[in-house]
Amino acid sequence: MPRKRTDHSRFSPFVRETVGEPEMTKRNNPITTIDPGALRREAAAHYCGVSAVYFDRMVALGALPSPRRLGSNVRVWIKRELDQYLLTLPSAYDVDLGSDVNPCDRLLDE
Repeated sequence: MPRKRTDHSRFSPFVRETVGEPEMTKRNNPITTIDPGALRREAAAHYCGVSAVYFDRMVALGALPSPRRLGSNVRVWIKRELDQYLLTLPSAYDVDLGSDVNPCDRLLDE
């Protein structure tokens, strides 16, 4: 037997009706306004602008910080630490522009 749809807008000021389904408005959604201080692996890699595999290699070689533990199975990277490490990487203008080698790749090749 199908469940009866409920108008959720009367329960929360953040919900509005759209085609019969409740939806959070982007402006009022408290989740979209939170800037996390710690990121899980995929999000941290995305934040650094690299793939997860490349991110893992850079962490293993010390080019990026090690993760912190939240519980037994959750590893996170502190966003401020990532920012500090990213600022220590060479600028694109500090390397030979004729070279096809990425400076981060040089770190990984050593």
